[in-house]
Amino acid sequence: MNIQQLARYRVISLIAVSLWLLTISVSAQNDPAPEFLYRDGNRLVLLNGYTGEKTELPLEVTRYDQIEWSPDGRYLVTRLDEDPSDTNLDFCLNLYDVDRSEWFSSEPISCAVQGVAFFSDSQRLVYTTTDQINATLWLYSLEDGTSLELYRTTDGNELMPSGIGELKFSPTERYLTFVEYTTIMGGTLNTLGLMSVDNWNSLFVSAPDIYYANYDPIWSVDDRWFLIILKDNYVTSGTLAQTNHRGDVYLVDSDTGDQYRLTYTPAANEFDIRWTANGEIAFRTVKVIEETFSFTTDEAMSIEAIPDSDIVQPEPINAEDFLLPLGVAPGMVSPDPSLTAWIGSFNQTSADGGFVELSIGYWQPTTIKFTVSIPATSTYERVIIGWRPTDYPYPEG
Repeated sequence: MNIQQLARYRVISLIAVSLWLLTISVSAQNDPAPEFLYRDGNRLVLLNGYTGEKTELPLEVTRYDQIEWSPDGRYLVTRLDEDPSDTNLDFCLNLYDVDRSEWFSSEPISCAVQGVAFFSDSQRLVYTTTDQINATLWLYSLEDGTSLELYRTTDGNELMPSGIGELKFSPTERYLTFVEYTTIMGGTLNTLGLMSVDNWNSLFVSAPDIYYANYDPIWSVDDRWFLIILKDNYVTSGTLAQTNHRGDVYLVDSDTGDQYRLTYTPAANEFDIRWTANGEIAFRTVKVIEETFSFTTDEAMSIEAIPDSDIVQPEPINAEDFLLPLGVAPGMVSPDPSLTAWIGSFNQTSADGGFVELSIGYWQPTTIKFTVSIPATSTYERVIIGWRPTDYPYPEG
């Protein structure tokens, strides 16, 4: 290709890209704009994702207030700090109807609230409360405004209080999972709770060592089973909450809690852990060369155990392996999949905080429509609330 042909090709490419962006821009004017919510000081700002127009909500918030969207985008789920002057944070739960600019309830649904999770239809939610020693899990109905106690911890005390966190529903909402924990020695003892939504009965799944344990179930399509990586230990010492143990893959029966260990390689990573389209278990691992494994559930339950003496253990920990480089926050795709928000670098302006640049635009090719500066403080995770959910049928992109 000669220089003239190359120049002509570049011009044609630029024209094609410009027409594509113009098509998106024109069609966007006919669709309801995705809306992005963030906080600026004590105000909440709703941002039009197509035009950048800002709308302040008539709602004042304080520094530690926690805010997120309900699944249907109608409500802001608010956990408001009851007394900002008190260092002992006490959050009160309520719902704020954004379009009507009014509270769902004239009084908080509950106070001393720790965690909240909505059912997908946004008509019921579960939440946890604490008395500083033990915690209680509740079911709340928006239809009749009543709360039902589902579960309560009983082993906490003033020196080692118990709590309930990480509320999540399984994909079909047959089960609610949560982590029951006890604070001890600067860390927590963590156990995975599995509660049937049909009868609210609970069972528990534990890692071999529950100090600092974490749990991330990978569900089968019908919620009958889940896969999970469990480690022999999660910390090396009280000062370094890391370990070189990579964990092993377990299959768990969601009806009984029975565990079946599939791998015995704590020095190697298992990755791409998944359920195949025909309901089999699959994952990959790298020891010397990459290998792929696949089992039926019957085969997984029949894997022969390997004696501890034959298991290759990880090398001693190297703290430098766990120093993560600073980077840019991942992009947040809007309900319109062609439109994305992403966070730029942090600009320090004072000892207390600074600003981050929120950009909204398109990924392919990367085109910024507009940028706004958002305050970033020590409570940065509460500044970015994110895209408002909607059931409008945007194209897949």
